[in-house]
Amino acid sequence: MLLPVFFFLATPNKADAQIMEIGTNALGWATLTPNIAIDFGFAQHWSAGVSADYNPFKYNDGKTSQMWMVQPELRWWPRHQFVGHAVGVHGTVGGYNWGMMKYRYKGMLYGCGVTYSYSWMFHKRWNLEGNIGVGYARLDHDNVYDRQDQYTCYGPRTKDVFGVTKLGIKISYILF
Repeated sequence: MLLPVFFFLATPNKADAQIMEIGTNALGWATLTPNIAIDFGFAQHWSAGVSADYNPFKYNDGKTSQMWMVQPELRWWPRHQFVGHAVGVHGTVGGYNWGMMKYRYKGMLYGCGVTYSYSWMFHKRWNLEGNIGVGYARLDHDNVYDRQDQYTCYGPRTKDVFGVTKLGIKISYILF
């Protein structure tokens, strides 16, 4: 019972003047998705940020994993901004053209969720953060195509999904 309290109290204090950080999600790069995130601290315990992901790739065999996504987020830090535990809410908007199996899906997605993150300060200017978000996403497929026959279209569809809406290992640099 005392162990979680010890870890919470043993969180290092922030460096002076942590106001803005810029970072990238290493898990995104592992899927060949370039991304960037910017966070601003606006009160002792609050920060707001936005992340953007973009994947422009098409493959020779008709497969595609094109997408773009923007996720604004508001977080509350129990100790200080950008150090230790944080909980927050996030929104999601994006577009996709994904087809790796039999069908190709093209459309927009919208969603929201709650996040938990923990940030380790390993240098005065560098942070490593793990985060996970769960929530709701709505996928509005403009069209669903048979990937082998591009003229076969199954029309618009909508799918509602509850589950993981954000996942990352973010490496950040504190600008000021």
